[in-house]
Amino acid sequence: MSELNPNPIPTGIPAHPASEKAKQQDVKESIRASVLNEANSIVNGARASTYGGPEDSFRTIANLWGAYIPYNFTSADVAILLGLLKVARLRNSPNHRDSWVDLAGYAACGAECGLK
Repeated sequence: MSELNPNPIPTGIPAHPASEKAKQQDVKESIRASVLNEANSIVNGARASTYGGPEDSFRTIANLWGAYIPYNFTSADVAILLGLLKVARLRNSPNHRDSWVDLAGYAACGAECGLK
């Protein structure tokens, strides 16, 4: 009489494609969450205490830009343009995590400025 195999799946067989896809999805979601969490920590932590809220900080930048370029920039414009700066940098270095974090942070701050 033979013993039952406690591991009915033979070793050496590659994982089912669906389980590999699920693992890849988990990794992607983990990256998304960590980038957003880091951006959240930055914009609601050290940056906020150092530079003030985005509305005030971006309004100051808008006024300075408006003195240089004759245009009435809003604080939301500043968030958009700083986001575009990050997009331009990411075009050359798409694997630079800090730029992705900053882009997410500018989007969040821009939402706060633009949705008021």
